[in-house]
Amino acid sequence: MTQSPVLTLTEGSRRRMVAGALAVALVTPTPSSAFFQQTKLEGPVGTDLGGVWLSIQHLMPEFRISYKKPAAGPAVPVEVGPVPPEMEPVTGKKSVGVVITGCPDNSFCSENGLLVGDMVIAINSNPIADVAAFEKALANPAPTVLLSIRRPALKMSTARLLKIRYATGQKEAEGTSIAQEELDVRLLDLALPFADAIEKSRKTHELFEPSAADMESLGAKWFELLPSRPIVFVNGKHRFVAKSAFDEALASDKSLADSKYALIMDLGGNPIKGGGGQLIDVYGIESADEKTMAGNYVSVTMANAPFPISIEFKGRFHMTKIAEWSDKDDKAHAAREAAKPPAEDLSKFKTLPDVPPPANPATKPD
Repeated sequence: MTQSPVLTLTEGSRRRMVAGALAVALVTPTPSSAFFQQTKLEGPVGTDLGGVWLSIQHLMPEFRISYKKPAAGPAVPVEVGPVPPEMEPVTGKKSVGVVITGCPDNSFCSENGLLVGDMVIAINSNPIADVAAFEKALANPAPTVLLSIRRPALKMSTARLLKIRYATGQKEAEGTSIAQEELDVRLLDLALPFADAIEKSRKTHELFEPSAADMESLGAKWFELLPSRPIVFVNGKHRFVAKSAFDEALASDKSLADSKYALIMDLGGNPIKGGGGQLIDVYGIESADEKTMAGNYVSVTMANAPFPISIEFKGRFHMTKIAEWSDKDDKAHAAREAAKPPAEDLSKFKTLPDVPPPANPATKPD
């Protein structure tokens, strides 16, 4: 998913709103010490999701390989098997696809960049759920084969710190009092205390989980964390969409099939760090209560280059509420700014006086 779809409000959804589940769009910019953000709420939430949340994402890259069908032999000349249980943190319990267990034709795998351990999740337009689906897709292949591949060998973990404000109230409409919800999401662009361990995950491709001590310390001191320097993002537009308000694009997204909500975060990168670009994170929230959230995760980076390059990662996420919502971070930032030494007083430096203009500029000297 490379862009935020546009909400289409149907007559049915209008009736549901009047019936007592009115969700309002909150597009007021949040006061952030790092970057401008705004949130749009679409559909009823029904659960108080307010608080400070640590989200851990386990993900791996997804890409596509296209080639001409071999003149002889199977269209995809590899050996495959089921996805092993140890992949569950990245694939979830309902894992789809098959894992390449062998490459009898080494030249084919080498030429097309396939590795033992890669997951095949689709062949042309045919999704691959298991080994039987893989074999069926090879029965009548097209002249050009397009493989959708995920690479567990490059799996890694990332972390996000989110602050969510949730509020409810009553609104009078046509003589009827109806419930009204407000929800605001802010990504906190802060230097996490376990940033080094996260970076190690990128290099070693071992999944990261914070310890109980990490969680306790973060919950007690999250508002004291310093902003990233330089900041990673410069702006953010977020959509929090309930299942009942999914538009056509969200409803057709298979990664959101089991989701109760979708959180789409459209983030503009800092041109000073990494050359800018755009990052779109999609959280398919399958389970949610006042303490935890979990589901599918998709991250698409549109990197800046001579032309845009789309880099896609997919996996799973789980969020843990570490603190109640508060503005302690804004107050801490204001206090740090106030404590900074004042700028140097330049009035102590003497400057040359301005040269006065000629009395009559039109008069030429002799």
